Amino acid sequence: MCNITTIHPDRLKWSTPENVKAWYDIVKETALSRGLAVVNPDYSVSEPDSPEILWKHPDRVKSCDETGLTMDMTDNKKDRANKSVTVRGRKCEVIAQKSSYRFCAIGGSTASAQSLPPMLIFPGTSFTLGQAMGGPKSSTGL
Repeated sequence: MCNITTIHPDRLKWSTPENVKAWYDIVKETALSRGLAVVNPDYSVSEPDSPEILWKHPDRVKSCDETGLTMDMTDNKKDRANKSVTVRGRKCEVIAQKSSYRFCAIGGSTASAQSLPPMLIFPGTSFTLGQAMGGPKSSTGL
């Protein structure tokens, strides 16, 4: 069984073949004019997997996406504060806490198919300078 979700209506209206082609043409022309790519001499319109351009440094071309996450590991029912596992004759153990703490996660890959390490962005009000100690000097802002 497939779990299908709907695309946001504004994105669906924009995602016409004409608009997508226009966007790819802009990327292609920009990459060629800036010297980031070259025209593929073996390009064939009749071959669907034949690229029009070849990136000079595909490891420098990044594609990323972000999503909002929460630390809440419980279900959406208000009457449950924690999830627990019970075993007959034993006390239950809490395995997940209810939380309203949210953060952003960013992941992606390069045009050479290398995965990028995830980046987690936490709200600035909860970040302490101690969390950055031991990292690069730029991470402390000092």
